[in-house]
Amino acid sequence: MRLVLPHVLGPTACLLALSIALSDPVFAAPDASAATGSAGAASPEASEARRRFREASSAAESGQWQAALKLYRSAYALYPHATTLYNIGYCHSQLGESTRALYYTSQALDPGAFPAGRTLADEREAAARNFQQLLLERLGSVTLTVESKRPFLLKVDGAPPVPSGTGDGSFIPQPDASVAHEDRVFLERVTLRLDPGSHEVVIVAEDGSYGRTLEVVPGQTITIPWSLGSEPEPAKAAPAVLAPPPAPAAPPPPAAKAERERSIAPAPEHESSVYRPLALSSFVVGGAGLGLGLVSGIVVLTTGHQLDDVCEGGACPEEESRAVDRYRIAAQLTNVGLWTGVVGGALGAGFLLLDRTDDQPGLSVSVGASRVELQGSF
Repeated sequence: MRLVLPHVLGPTACLLALSIALSDPVFAAPDASAATGSAGAASPEASEARRRFREASSAAESGQWQAALKLYRSAYALYPHATTLYNIGYCHSQLGESTRALYYTSQALDPGAFPAGRTLADEREAAARNFQQLLLERLGSVTLTVESKRPFLLKVDGAPPVPSGTGDGSFIPQPDASVAHEDRVFLERVTLRLDPGSHEVVIVAEDGSYGRTLEVVPGQTITIPWSLGSEPEPAKAAPAVLAPPPAPAAPPPPAAKAERERSIAPAPEHESSVYRPLALSSFVVGGAGLGLGLVSGIVVLTTGHQLDDVCEGGACPEEESRAVDRYRIAAQLTNVGLWTGVVGGALGAGFLLLDRTDDQPGLSVSVGASRVELQGSF
């Protein structure tokens, strides 16, 4: 299952956090007064712990987090101190182990975990609490709600969960196998703080083990219900529903009522008639013919006036033969154009009439060999 990814620190932010951490008193050695005996001299263990602490801090300053972690652990084994434990948690965070970092930081903040003089100073405690909150934002929070009346044990990635130390009752997988922990018995609900990634969760109950895989990403809290060993109940068949008997067919309406309903109902849409494009084509041809007749008529008039001036008694000089030919051709084109215009206009009007009569449901057109009749009522 997936959680929503929150904002993750980028490289620049990590470098800034590192510089702040290295300048913070957390990387200073524990107080010398706490490491001295009654005579004022430091014990050999405390002196060696301080030396290893300084080496660890130098390694941390150069970004050698694995070496720094090893040295901090050896210093803590010689001389347990909350500051050293806090630094151990910080190294784990830089190595991408936020769950372990949370565990050790929370242990460092526990006032009852260390004797007087080995706890965090006020400044370091405030920095540790801010760091703890940052770690919580990097982790995913998964609450398992187990539907079982029997107590059960829990394993996360093969390790038992231990308290996270954050005060909210949450648990994390055991981070340190060298520390003995008793298996905790849960009843019905447990909240886990987990690193981003895939985790194998196993519940061990009296009747067997139950496992599942969780895909966790940082930032969001989610609750997962989990039922142990319960088989789903078979689905109950839905009661049969008898269909009502079909309603009797309504009697046909009286003739007068049917006629009135037809007059009220909107007229059905008719498909486009073939007469309309024919009418448009006829008008176009007729218009072109009239245009040709008009232009040719103008030529006839102008040429005729010219010939009237030079021709006597219908005889024209030889040099006007071209004008005479132009006159004749223009006269013929004028006749053709005028007749084309008349015929085209007549055909267009006829096709329009046929188109309009075709839209009338009460009319029909009967075309015979020698007649065209319109039949119907208006």
